[in-house]
Amino acid sequence: MEKRKILYITPFPHVGGGETALLYLLETLDRKQFEPCVVVTSEGQVYTRLKEMKIKTCVINLPGYSIRTLFMPGVSVPGIWRLVRLTQKLKPSLIHINHPTLAVYAGIAGKLLNVPVLATSHGTWDSIYSHQDLANRLFCDLLLPITPEVQRCLTKRGIIKKEKTKVVYLGVDTDRFKPASPAEIAAAKKYWNFKPDDVIVTMACRFDFTKNHLTFLKIADSIIAQSPEVKFLIAGDFKKNLEKGSQTAMSVKKTLDEYLEKRTTLKKNIRFTGFQKDMRPVFQATDVLLSSSLSETLPVSFLEGAACGLPLLAFENTSSKRIVLQGKNGYLAPLGRSDLLTKYLLKLLRNPERRHRFGRYSREHVLANFTITRYVNTIESIYQQMIRKKNQDFRK
Repeated sequence: MEKRKILYITPFPHVGGGETALLYLLETLDRKQFEPCVVVTSEGQVYTRLKEMKIKTCVINLPGYSIRTLFMPGVSVPGIWRLVRLTQKLKPSLIHINHPTLAVYAGIAGKLLNVPVLATSHGTWDSIYSHQDLANRLFCDLLLPITPEVQRCLTKRGIIKKEKTKVVYLGVDTDRFKPASPAEIAAAKKYWNFKPDDVIVTMACRFDFTKNHLTFLKIADSIIAQSPEVKFLIAGDFKKNLEKGSQTAMSVKKTLDEYLEKRTTLKKNIRFTGFQKDMRPVFQATDVLLSSSLSETLPVSFLEGAACGLPLLAFENTSSKRIVLQGKNGYLAPLGRSDLLTKYLLKLLRNPERRHRFGRYSREHVLANFTITRYVNTIESIYQQMIRKKNQDFRK
């Protein structure tokens, strides 16, 4: 069987949920069938990980937006030229964009060289404005929303037809992310400077104001007032944000530090992990995984945590009900109801049996719906279908 080259393009240099999903896909992709090459827009955490994985990686400056606040697509003539030249040289069977942000660049190269383009859509932000829909319709042959809710958002105006989309849920490696042994739990808690019998509540996500870390601290403050033995862990890179040159992560951390300076008891019970290449020690130390984020779709950290057998707490967001099943593996509170999220957290903290029961259901749910094998098999099947269609069209 002839090996097919796939050209991947990812816009953000540093690791977030979408970038983690791409790395998991590339790790598991059948290299006997497909040969990946990845274009990154600048060097960073993603570039480093790809090099460690020995995947061919090229750096091309492709500005994502001309007007960031309006999600107006960027257009760099030198960037387009370099991407077209690279595509000519590689002769890929497909171009796969990790976010539709770069659809204009990939679409121009694809149309000039007769290469189909597909794009993974990780959230409703890919269809805030109608001009985004127009760009996606014009430059993408297929869109892969990661949940039905994202699919409905993409197609709500009718500019993008539903048949031009296919929902593909993300997946995680359930052999890598699995419930920890007692020894692993004890070692992980010691690593983060906790006691073996401490109960740990964790928030794991990138540092952005939409993730609403301050509410997590306020919930922690309320909990400690009633249960001072509970400890809190905040996992994520507080030095780098997704986009090159962004100071957002450090601004968020500064806001949190200022809040903690006035609360010595809370500060003593909080740990910040910084960037973690391997999240398993974080989940091994965790008893409850909580997100206070204002905007989420299908967070990879929740898929990983659920695979590790953790109960989940979150606000109701775009697709949160896909992973958090009310009263079965966790609880959802209406957006803004931090009081209710605090109430649910107390319920779990005071009932170890319920935590364990919810955790077992979390893992069962991931095994049934969100494994990396299911995800990659689906993507590979889509690649094969698009390549066959391209060859059939060529023969005509």
